[in-house]
Amino acid sequence: FIADQEIRSIYTVNQYLNMIATKKYLVQNDLDFTSTNKYYYTFYGTLDFQGHKVITDNDDGYCRVMHSLNNGTIENVVVDAYMNKNTATITDSCFVFENSSGTIRNVQFNLKESTAVGNNYFGLLTHSNYGTVENFTVHLEVPFYGAYAIGTVARTNNYAIRNGYVYGEAIETSLWNSAASVSDTHIGGVVGYNDSGTIENVFILSKV
Repeated sequence: FIADQEIRSIYTVNQYLNMIATKKYLVQNDLDFTSTNKYYYTFYGTLDFQGHKVITDNDDGYCRVMHSLNNGTIENVVVDAYMNKNTATITDSCFVFENSSGTIRNVQFNLKESTAVGNNYFGLLTHSNYGTVENFTVHLEVPFYGAYAIGTVARTNNYAIRNGYVYGEAIETSLWNSAASVSDTHIGGVVGYNDSGTIENVFILSKV
């Protein structure tokens, strides 16, 4: 390989947090973020998890493991998310906070635990999608709780979500009264609000 084509390996969370933003990486182990309060900020490269897991929780108030994917690609990953540490409402994502013109594909997302609080402005895979999310499953092993502006894939969609399905427990909205001052709840099985995007070949088997 020439330097620009070099593919690097990631074995630890610390190596992940110190990635060069424009490079290509192969993840060689499961990465457990439950003991850190850090996340990667903006990534422009290619990150192939090769079927390995990301394990994350919201112990520090954040569930995300990356803030922004900008023209990059994340693929072939299993995400185990534990939203069980917050006693108050949180606004976040359990994977990439903002997909800004990037591609997230071949994802199996598992919501393993959750707390009955009125989360808002929350998307499990990404908070705000301005890129492409494709070839995914979202398994709600427990209910996904929220008061307003939530979706299992994204809080808001501005480009493309396609080829996936959502199944398992309900999107639990019984806490919506905590958002009584909000005129539009924006709660959806796939996205909370489809702004200027498209959703194709996505099926939901969970109750909303």
